[in-house]
Order: sequence, then C-alpha cells, then structure tokens
Amino acid sequence: MEEETKTNEKKELISKLKEFFINNSQFREERKNYFLSKRKLKKKNTQIPLKPYLVTKKFYKDYIFYRMFCKHLRNLAFEKGLKPYFLTLTKEFSIEGMNIFEAIDYIKEITVIYRQALREIIREFQRNYDVLFISAVEFNDDLFFHLHVIVFINPLFENKFLKILENKVELFGLGYEKKFEKIDIEENDKNLEKKCEYLLKSLKKAAEHFEYAYLLDGAINVLKYKLVTHSKTNLNKKMYFKLLPHVVNHKKFKDTKYKQKDEKFLDIYEYLLKNIRIKVFSKIPGKDTLKKLLKTYKKHKIFVFQEKKEVEKSDEFVELQNHLLIKKILSCNKKDELLKNIDSCVDSYLESLRKIFSNKTLMNFKWKVNALKKYFN
Repeated sequence: MEEETKTNEKKELISKLKEFFINNSQFREERKNYFLSKRKLKKKNTQIPLKPYLVTKKFYKDYIFYRMFCKHLRNLAFEKGLKPYFLTLTKEFSIEGMNIFEAIDYIKEITVIYRQALREIIREFQRNYDVLFISAVEFNDDLFFHLHVIVFINPLFENKFLKILENKVELFGLGYEKKFEKIDIEENDKNLEKKCEYLLKSLKKAAEHFEYAYLLDGAINVLKYKLVTHSKTNLNKKMYFKLLPHVVNHKKFKDTKYKQKDEKFLDIYEYLLKNIRIKVFSKIPGKDTLKKLLKTYKKHKIFVFQEKKEVEKSDEFVELQNHLLIKKILSCNKKDELLKNIDSCVDSYLESLRKIFSNKTLMNFKWKVNALKKYFN
C-alpha cells in the first residue's frame, strides 16, 4: 500500500513538472509572437508582417546543424587519426517526497554535475592528447536525466582515457550504463551516423512534435542547461546561420552537385571555416589597426567585425548579449571596388536585420560602418 502511494505521488510530481515546463515554453512563445506582431518588415512602400516564432522550427534548425557538425567532427578526426567511442553517463535519480521546486533544484544540480564531469574529463585528457567530442543531455518519460557523448580519441591511448573516466566517475558519483565502447567504422560508416542520430534523437523528436518541443524547451529554460555541447570551433551555430544566406545560393554550392542537403551544408560550413576571420572590438578600431587587419586578411573572402553590445531596454525582443556586425568583403586590390562592395553588402544585410532589431539599433550600425569607411580614404 505504501509503495503504491509513493509511486502515485511520484507520477503526480512528474506530471506537474512536465506541465510546468510546457507552460513556461508556451508563455515564452506567446511573448515572442506578441513582439513580432508589433513589428513589420519594410520593403519599398509596403509593410510585410513577420513570420511567427515556432519552437519546433528552432529545434529543427538545431538538429540540421548538429547532424552536419557530427560529420564535420568525423572529417577532422579522420585527418588526426582519431576513432569514435560512445559513452552514456548516469547518476542516481530520486525525487520522492519533494515538491515541484525542490525537484527542479535537484534536477538542475544533476545537469550541472554531468557538464562539469565531462568538462574535467575532456580537459585532463586534452593536456597531452588530441580529443574531439559532441554530447547531449537527454531525459526519458520519468524525467530521468542522463548524458550521451561521442568522443574521438587515438585508440593507442584508450586505456589512459579510461583511467581518467573512472576517476571522474568515482569523484562525481556517476555511473556509465554501457562500458566505454568503440564505434566500428572500419566496415561501414553508417554505424557512426546511427550513433549521431541516437545522440540527437531528442532534437529530432522536438522538431516533429509540438508537445515534446514545448516540454524540452521548457526544461532547458527552467533548468538552465545546455542541451548540446561540443569541441570548440571558430564558427558556432549562431554565426553559421547568420552567414548562411550570403553563401547558400553561390555557384559553388549548386543543388545539382549534392545528393543530400547535409553534404551541401557541410561544404558550406567548411568553406566558411576556412575563409572567415573574426575580430572582436570593444570600440571602433583606429586607422592603423584597420590597415593592418586589411593587409593580414586580404586573401580571405569573409571578414566579420564582432562588437560586444548591451541590449537596449526598449528592445525587449532582442535577447542577445553580442551584436554581430557582418560585412561580406570580396578580396580585391582597388579601393573604389572595396567601398562599393561594403555599401552593397551593408544595405542587403540591413534589410535582413529589420525583422530582429529596432530602427535605432540599425541606424547606429549604419553610423559605425560610415565611421569605418573614412579610414579607407
């Protein structure tokens, strides 16, 4: 009898947590759509209403990016002679006798432990050996949270990685369901693709089902954890999607060349990774600094100024800590051609930003570009 009451209380608590997560996500979606409805895209003499925000669309973009990024990691690992391994980290989970807020704090601690443990495992092994990884936090119907990891290491140092893993598992009180297992890619590369699909299955499910998308989005917002983490790269997801419209229709990436879209997105990602150069400034660079930058990066086709900027209180919709100022500059020697390229690219880029930023922010951006142009003279 006591066991039945405990199980019923646990089920009731889990259903309350799920409802809390879903309501949180739906409220955020309604809030974003409210601000989008107040803004319109100006095109010549007409005003076009903005498309509504959909949580499923966000997860679909994430799924497409990380599936492509898995293939990018595979290519990098092949160049370095690394092999893939799969790992699942777990921790004892019990929310019996807790209220909803105690359960949230408890689950939050578990997600922090997973991320901290993985960070220390990778950091310690990375001191002496090459390593690449991608990981995802996942939960089942009972809200049992666990961590999946695909890690690429040299097979010669597998035992050393296992020692570090066992030490950290003991330190953080974790366990791993399946022993550290090697993914066989000698005969067939599809084994790695299956593991990547398994790693990203929560993103795929959220992209296809609204209810699960609200549940996952609410859990991420309330518990404040990163769903997917991976090896550091110069081109992150946010910047990739900002630069994608500028190159997706380029003649180098014709659809007829590719059997699958993943191959096209992977080629674009690797092209951007090779050609992009990013510089972060707290203020507008001086004349001498700018000349040095142009000489250094004149061979590269894409040059990005990234400026740290606080979000204005009036722009409640803009929830960005960093404001990217992007100028696509084709490599050329003549000063006049360079200035023409800047003007045309800035105008096209401003049009794409109107649906996100206020007129005040865009005017400030235009002013900064004009301030930079005088240094070319």
